[in-house]
Amino acid sequence: MYTPRTYLRKRDKSIMESVIEMSREQQHAFFGPSDDNSLKRELDRIRNGQYDNFYAGIYFDIILQADNRVIGSAGFHTWWRDHDHAELGYSLNNEGDRRKGYMNEVLPILLKYGFESMQLNRIQAHTAISNKASIALLEKYKFIKEATIHGHYKMCNGRYENSELYYLLKE
Repeated sequence: MYTPRTYLRKRDKSIMESVIEMSREQQHAFFGPSDDNSLKRELDRIRNGQYDNFYAGIYFDIILQADNRVIGSAGFHTWWRDHDHAELGYSLNNEGDRRKGYMNEVLPILLKYGFESMQLNRIQAHTAISNKASIALLEKYKFIKEATIHGHYKMCNGRYENSELYYLLKE
């Protein structure tokens, strides 16, 4: 799937299993620039079956067409197939890639994929209350704030932060 500046590479079980066999340098290149803790978290997700359990969703790497560089990831997790809903997640790896409109290009494609290919009725997203850019993005695409979830995010410093829960229903 392509946007004007990026393309989305689907993560599936076989691709993710091959990542385990790569060198550390290749793993960093696959996921995009990140620190060792972020890489360990991604590898643990693979080892723990995030990409092949019943509730696993579908995730994509966001890659710049210009230089084939992975700049982030986006997709759906916690997919409740019996109830036709999943949670949307997205992130860009580096501060330098933020506020350039990449997620504005990616989000409409993801929403279409979720509602049409995955047959979702509901897509929900959690975002930190302090993440004004994410809140603005969700509201731009007609997500509705449903609730504040208290003590939801564990931050790097060990403190817990509240999040906002947004949802969008299939039209």
